Amino acid sequence: MNHLHHEKISYWLDALLAFALGGLACLAVYGFQLTLSLGSYFNPEKMSAIWVIAIPSLSGLVVGATSYFLRISGAGAVVDTIAGANLKRRILAKPSSLLKPVLAAISIVGGNPVGSGTVIMLGGTVAAFVGQYLNIPHRRRRLLIGCGAAAGIASVFLSPLAGIAFVIEVVLMEYSPYSFSMLALSSGSAFLFSKIIGIKPLFPIPSFLTPRTIHLIVFALIGISCAIVSFMWARFMSYLERNRNKVKYWQIFGPLIGGLVTGTIAIFIPEIWGPGFGAIGEALQTVKPVLISLCIVGVKIVGSSVVLGLGGAGGDLAPAIFIGAFIGAAFAPIAPAYLPVFVFAGICAQLASAFHAPLTSVLLALEMTGQMALIVPVVMATSVASLLSIKLSPRSIYQEGLHKRGIQSKLGQFQNPSETKIVDVMSSYLITIDQQEPVKKAIDLMRNSHVSGLPVLDGKNLFGVITLSDLRNNVTTADLEKPVGSFCSTDLVTITPDAVLSDCVAEMSENEIGRLLVVSPSNSKKLLGIVSKKDLLELATRRYAKIGD
Repeated sequence: MNHLHHEKISYWLDALLAFALGGLACLAVYGFQLTLSLGSYFNPEKMSAIWVIAIPSLSGLVVGATSYFLRISGAGAVVDTIAGANLKRRILAKPSSLLKPVLAAISIVGGNPVGSGTVIMLGGTVAAFVGQYLNIPHRRRRLLIGCGAAAGIASVFLSPLAGIAFVIEVVLMEYSPYSFSMLALSSGSAFLFSKIIGIKPLFPIPSFLTPRTIHLIVFALIGISCAIVSFMWARFMSYLERNRNKVKYWQIFGPLIGGLVTGTIAIFIPEIWGPGFGAIGEALQTVKPVLISLCIVGVKIVGSSVVLGLGGAGGDLAPAIFIGAFIGAAFAPIAPAYLPVFVFAGICAQLASAFHAPLTSVLLALEMTGQMALIVPVVMATSVASLLSIKLSPRSIYQEGLHKRGIQSKLGQFQNPSETKIVDVMSSYLITIDQQEPVKKAIDLMRNSHVSGLPVLDGKNLFGVITLSDLRNNVTTADLEKPVGSFCSTDLVTITPDAVLSDCVAEMSENEIGRLLVVSPSNSKKLLGIVSKKDLLELATRRYAKIGD
């Protein structure tokens, strides 16, 4: 009886907390947006060139120095939210999580071409602190973090249904009538408070004309274009993330370089400055030449990738919206009367392809515009983009971010673990070293990256692997300047991405090793990733996290 009474109290307490979190998250988002309004004082079209370069550079330097000395990352706010909701570790309910919105605000106010996706983490962080203060169990706290994230989306985009869909598709990755009801309560509460406070739309919404049936071909082409661009954008960011460790003190100088690149581009193309919602508003009203729109897409990809890929602060949600808007605008000269429809089709297709959230994308467009004329064009563009992007890259940008941290997020709940493909478990985020590099550099890389082994390359080909045990057993002080290739193991045990976990476990057990290098089935010298015992443990944790809750 006491247990049933306790469950009944918990049920209504969670409902009350969900409603309250909507209001708290809305207030947090409102405060964040007021801070971002300071960026209106910095207009690249009205400042001298030296200031256009100096302001984002200085903001990048502040972000970099803060991140380095306090040992936190300014990026990855949404990934933190997903991890905080799905793991039992307290990722969000700690003081350092409060610094990410501050660093993001500094970066955005300084003109860096990133977004305020941090508002999602802001809502989740508020929920995490409330859950910790009330000592709520993980199972219930997880849903409350989702409620906070949904409230963040509802507040900033004035789109409560999209907030619910985003959490179901991206954060919690599961649906139940109970979780939907809780998310709806929190998201609806945030929307209500947003209206009371007076939060405005991110950009003005024009009226829409219903396009002709023949234009569905164009919307399909927009979807294809967005999927390809999303794939290239994600690859470019990953490339920068993989190689930034080669720069000494990259945590400090990476964001500074991002600011320098941003400022230099903004002198010639000011649309790149900041999140770019003003430029999107203009794109909804004015048809631009195709080459101009594509050029703006290109520089936004470069600017946002350099800032985020080199360790800057901010989110990738606003850049995705911006990129999609101008991809859609590039098709507008075909039928200028339908310009706003093309722009919104591009926005939704880009969101669907980058984050694998098609339902969120469609609902966001309908709620932001209130225009039913968008349904067919948006669904066409989003469906094509989503299908193609899943084929090009099975993991979304957020899922890839989780994967780099060793967190598995996309595998089906009822899949037999032993039949899981290695490609779904391996980490493609690799820190490597060339065989000609000195042993000292290998030691520094292991220490700074907190890894116990490094793949050794000969140019682009796999050569061997160097581990801490190799260094301890074979290297003396006199050997520190000698090439790594002289001490690494070249007798390698590898596996291909199409193998399954049972093969992986067997190889590890037979060879008494803790990691396997993943190579191409057609070329054993082409390194694709690495799978370790840690990856297997994270997978097991993910699968059976609900046991004991």
